[in-house]
Amino acid sequence: MDEPYVFEWDWANLRHILEENQGRSILSDEIESVFQDQDKIVIASDFDEVREEQRFKVFGKSNLTRFLCVIFVITFENRIRPITAYRITNSKYQKLYESGR
Repeated sequence: MDEPYVFEWDWANLRHILEENQGRSILSDEIESVFQDQDKIVIASDFDEVREEQRFKVFGKSNLTRFLCVIFVITFENRIRPITAYRITNSKYQKLYESGR
């Protein structure tokens, strides 16, 4: 994944992220900041048979110093389209970091 990152946001993915994270306040700017983390870990995730798209996960620290996992796809226009995001514990991130490096 080469920088600079271009994100694709619309009502559908913004609404989905807000609904999935009620009460946890994970917003689009915080999600985008995870991709700027120098120590982020990106892994291939599930292949969505219905939508015929490869999904990925990025694990990293946000601009609010929270550890997040962001599930996303890369569009045909080479944009990052976040699908959802959630917080992970520092210890889980540490285990991922140690096993991924």
